[in-house]
Amino acid sequence: MSESSGQGAEPVAPGFETISKSSWMGFIKNLATFTGDLSTLSAPSFILSGTSLLEYMSYWFEFPELFVSIVDHEHPKDRMLAVLKWYMAGLSREYASRNKSYGTEKKPLNPILGELYYGSWDSSKGKVELVAEQVSHHGPVSAARVHCKEAGISVDTHNMYRSGFSGRTVYVNQIGQIRIHLDKFNETYYLTLPNISLEGLWYMTPYIELYGSTYIVSTSNYITKIDYSGRGYFSGTKNSFKATVYEKGANPDYVAEGVWTGTSKVTDTKSKTTSPFLDYGTMDAIPILPRPYSEVGEWETRHVWGKVSSALARNAYDIVSVEKSTVEQSQRDMRKREQEEGVEWKRRYFEWKPDESSARNLLAQAVQEIIEPGYWVYVGDTQPECKPGDHPVRRT
Repeated sequence: MSESSGQGAEPVAPGFETISKSSWMGFIKNLATFTGDLSTLSAPSFILSGTSLLEYMSYWFEFPELFVSIVDHEHPKDRMLAVLKWYMAGLSREYASRNKSYGTEKKPLNPILGELYYGSWDSSKGKVELVAEQVSHHGPVSAARVHCKEAGISVDTHNMYRSGFSGRTVYVNQIGQIRIHLDKFNETYYLTLPNISLEGLWYMTPYIELYGSTYIVSTSNYITKIDYSGRGYFSGTKNSFKATVYEKGANPDYVAEGVWTGTSKVTDTKSKTTSPFLDYGTMDAIPILPRPYSEVGEWETRHVWGKVSSALARNAYDIVSVEKSTVEQSQRDMRKREQEEGVEWKRRYFEWKPDESSARNLLAQAVQEIIEPGYWVYVGDTQPECKPGDHPVRRT
């Protein structure tokens, strides 16, 4: 919900100046009358960003030093605190980096099945490398593998979205996990993803808030619960959080709280000392270095959406509609051929792996709801005959 005082119209957000009020309200009306998951709703071109949702997987890792330094801590409670710090910094990149002024949030492009993305970051311990693939389209599921061989740390992560509209707000339920493994300690962490609300739609100033709780559970029996709250109609601080780190069955060791897009502090509950935790405004994010465009094939995200992104940058919405429809129709044609031939799309890097480990079950107990019975695990390149960013078949 926008924080309008009712004493005048709110300014139109940057990026929406070229959109008429009637077009915007027509879009809101479509949201309000649409039944089903919003991922199946064809959004008007003016609400789209030029970035595929698959690329969002990289935003979690734009502070690579925080990521690789998780392995530097000898005590499991301190490793858990380091995981929490990386996670909270990642939230800022994932959900607010494109919209610091709160008013320019747009809908990412829905990745096509088989879309690929590659990149890396340099760190003090070695190169951090990412491989991402869209492993499902209906419903949409993105999977990624991030690995720093020298640090002995790896991530398998996937997410799926279910979304709907209620009143004045779009609500997004994120289904999936981040799974971190530390080789040195043979330790694994399971992290859940926050639920999202997209506020400010009625005033053409859309911005993201997080709500509810997320959890981090490790095989060392340490758990973190993170509670989110935002600015309500009358009170509250936007983007607030409180995180409690504790060993299962024991009192808290640490409590971190503050604003996940700003500053936060952490208290050691044993020594009663409080110290700075994160100051997002002073942190320099390092964007991913994508694999060179000339080295990847037509299934790499920049190849898939290049013409659409270019047209969006020029506000050429008629061209956006044409190019986007071309991509989507080629996918429908491919699915039809597969159905006729009785074949199933073969994923290049990931496969679904059941998981009934003690840590996964502990996560389910902590969250007190049903957790997915597995995860998308990186299995290496199953199509080495193809260049990176390609598949044995073409879109058209």
